[in-house]
Amino acid sequence: MRINTCLLFVGKTRAWLSMKKCRKPLMADVYRDGGSYGFVYKADKGKIYELHLPVVRESPCDCKRYYEPLVFQDNCNSGNVVEHPTWEEAKDFVSRIKFDDDRFSELKWIIENGGCTEKYLTRLC
Repeated sequence: MRINTCLLFVGKTRAWLSMKKCRKPLMADVYRDGGSYGFVYKADKGKIYELHLPVVRESPCDCKRYYEPLVFQDNCNSGNVVEHPTWEEAKDFVSRIKFDDDRFSELKWIIENGGCTEKYLTRLC
């Protein structure tokens, strides 16, 4: 059974406008730009946001690295950045989300490890 519940985020350090209003996860994916990840979710009043992990393109294939997360209104193609959470803030956010999705699990692992996939790839091997 898929669990698609996005729990209310209450931050320890600050309240994020879009993240604290997360209501329903919509999708998670890895992009063809070299490996960026995105998690799209619905917030209050039907607004859509994307938690985006931009890939460091110069990172080696066996240990992809990511820049700190960005939150876009609508999606990363909109260019409308509404928040720039730290790794710790993003970790707090994703830890409260119940979403049975392989790409979301990968994104969550990357966030928990501060933007490096080396530990994730080792775990898979």
